[in-house]
Amino acid sequence: MHSTQKNNISPVHISTKPDFDGSFLHLAIFQTFLYNPPMSLKEEFTQNQSTASKPHWRIGAVSYFNAEPLIFALHSHPQVNLQRFPPALLADELDQQRIDVALAPSIDYQRTDHDWLILPVSAIASDGPVLTVRVFSHQPVEQIDTLFCDTDSHTSVALARIIWKKRFGKNLRVQPLKKISPPEDVTRSGAPDTDAILLIGDKVLPHLHEYPCQLDLGQAWKELTSLPFVYAFWTMHADNQHLSAELVQMLNHASQQGRANLKQIIQQTAADHGFSERLAFRYLIENIQFNFGPAEQAGLEKFYQLAHQTNVQPFNRPLTFYQPQSNFTDLSCP
Repeated sequence: MHSTQKNNISPVHISTKPDFDGSFLHLAIFQTFLYNPPMSLKEEFTQNQSTASKPHWRIGAVSYFNAEPLIFALHSHPQVNLQRFPPALLADELDQQRIDVALAPSIDYQRTDHDWLILPVSAIASDGPVLTVRVFSHQPVEQIDTLFCDTDSHTSVALARIIWKKRFGKNLRVQPLKKISPPEDVTRSGAPDTDAILLIGDKVLPHLHEYPCQLDLGQAWKELTSLPFVYAFWTMHADNQHLSAELVQMLNHASQQGRANLKQIIQQTAADHGFSERLAFRYLIENIQFNFGPAEQAGLEKFYQLAHQTNVQPFNRPLTFYQPQSNFTDLSCP
């Protein structure tokens, strides 16, 4: 199904595949929220959430723009303490029990020494080009032997190593990319112009037109496996399972409301992350996906399998999802 939008956004495919949480993103819904949102997102979320007898949740999420549709409504929830972190810090925050639930980078599920439960709600994924997980270089990417990597990333570094091994037959050497000041001047951080750099998230945007050779790792993964790639998902410690039912319900509702109010989210947050409104719409509709269904789970399992196979990760922990109790079954759209 295709539609041409009034703001000159090129035609995009609107998926009618059910999400993990049972919701659908239909064209009619998309047109409704884009041009005539029915109610303030935060007003609607607050109006529909009863806070009686609910615990005070400490929720950690990545600090990038692609997380906004999943967490925007949580800012107004009176029982939520929402904290934003660079992706590389979230696993430690969760393992040290400074937060109760995290929108955690996918590779950290394999790296942790703790037992995590994956919550069956939306994820941050792509099914092709992702735009904001990107290798930049002044030489052809197949000639790259050493990659200077954004220290905010664990998952993207693992993904790059897998792609270089499977696509180019190389054991990629990775080194940390030092913090940069000013933000636009990446090459002065310690990575010579002849070497390649890996950037993630909002930091990618200023450099999209500065390097002659680039590789979008979301697209590279799709070409390698024909599967989506999952960058982050909601997870918590297994010993907090008694909190999971209400958390799943709350996070599922926040995701539904966020995805139904993209226009409001973009108008209020895109500029703070360096996105124009036009680019933000394209990014959240064409590049980023929030489904966490069978295809995304298959892509996640393939990522873990290849990480183990290429010695990026020493073991392959199976996916363990929270299973709701029989008396908690309504996770569908209202």
